[in-house]
Parts: sequence; structure tokens; C-alpha cells
Amino acid sequence: MSTNQFIPIPYFKITKNFDVLEVSAECDRIFPKVENFLELVDIASRKKTEHFLSEARISTEINVKTIKAPIALYKIELNWEGDIGHLVCIELENQFALLLQEMENHRKRLAKTDMELLIHKEELEKSLLRITELSGPVINITNDTVLVPLFGELTEELIENNRLRITEYIHKQAIEEVIIDFQAIGKLQKSGVISLKDMVDDLTLLGAKSYITGITPLHAQTITEIGISTNTTFKRTLRQAIDHIHYN
Repeated sequence: MSTNQFIPIPYFKITKNFDVLEVSAECDRIFPKVENFLELVDIASRKKTEHFLSEARISTEINVKTIKAPIALYKIELNWEGDIGHLVCIELENQFALLLQEMENHRKRLAKTDMELLIHKEELEKSLLRITELSGPVINITNDTVLVPLFGELTEELIENNRLRITEYIHKQAIEEVIIDFQAIGKLQKSGVISLKDMVDDLTLLGAKSYITGITPLHAQTITEIGISTNTTFKRTLRQAIDHIHYN
């Protein structure tokens, strides 16, 4: 009897073709039985996952199917021993809760930066730029999806000071879905909406699908007047956008 079944975490022994040879007892408890490891991987991510797993040693995050959930985020650690792969799966914390916490952390940083502006007026220009950068962070949800929560007032300056940084990141990381969240946005300037429209067009040209969430009726009035790319999908909440991406 193999001792691999007693490994206290989900462990897969696989072939070069990702066929499953042995698993730990934890795998039987968490994952449905499969003959090939890729059967557990989200269909939209299989080709990219297959490429990643072919490397000599890999550590990455992927969406996999479990007994309790159709999609769950796991960290994958894989080491090849000749033609045999030793793969372990480590469940990550609730990603949505982490996103909300990170957004809250950004709000606190903004508040702290605003206070520093009052104390250090001689650093006004540098601090204002820092506020703008914090108002448009890029947060990874999965390997293919990022969240860009916007904060404060939607101005041309806010978008243009972050546009190149965001688009370069999307291009370099081969991101496929970008969620732009308006939950912490107050007023909209028409010039800001126009700049946002241009950035969404940039993302489309880079092959990324854009989602906009957290729109209020006041936001909707201004956005409808100016218009956003027809390639953009609008969802009421961040949670709905994440679910839409994962289940479609």
C-alpha cells in the first residue's frame, strides 16, 4: 500500500500527460474522482494551465472544481521527477473577502495621505500624484482577471495618471478580464468619463474584456449621455461580475 494516501494535504502523483496515478486521502475528500488532473481545471483556463504545468517546477494559482463548489481558487505547487509529477493543492482564503479588505486598506491609505498633505504642503504635487495612483490600484483576482477599484471623483486626471500603468500591466500579464469598480466613486466629470471610455477602448484592443460595477443612478445618467464601448458589460455589484466571469 502506498504511503502517499497518508499525506495530510491534497496530493496528486501525475504523468507527463497529467494522468492521475495516485492521490492522497485528502484529495478524495475535497475533489471529485478524475482520471486526468486537467478535468478539475476551469475549462477556460485549461490551455494556459497545461502550459504552466509543463514547466520543471511551478507555483501558480488556478480555479479548480471541488466536491462542494464548481469553482474554487487553489495555489498549485508542482515538481517533476523525470516523467512523474508531484503536485499539491493549497486552498486560498476567500478571495472576495480579501478583495474587500484590500479596498478598505486603500481607503485608509487615501485618508492618511490626505492628512499628510495638510502637514507637508511643500510636498503637495508629489502627494497628489500618490493619491491618484492609490485611487486606481490593480488587484489580481485570478491569473486572468484583475479588479481596478476607483476612488474619489472620476476626473480626467484620475484616469490619465493611471491609464498607461494599468494597460501595461494588462498587456504584460495577459489579463483577459478587467473589472472596473465604481463603488467608491462620488461625482463624475464628463472629461473623466471620456478618458475612461478611451481606456476601455485600449483594453479591448489588448484583448481584455471590461466589466463596470457599482454604478449609481447618478453615474448612469452621465455615462449614458457620453457612452461607453459596447464591448463593456455592466453589473450591479462586484460579486455579480466575479460570478459572471467564473460561471461563463
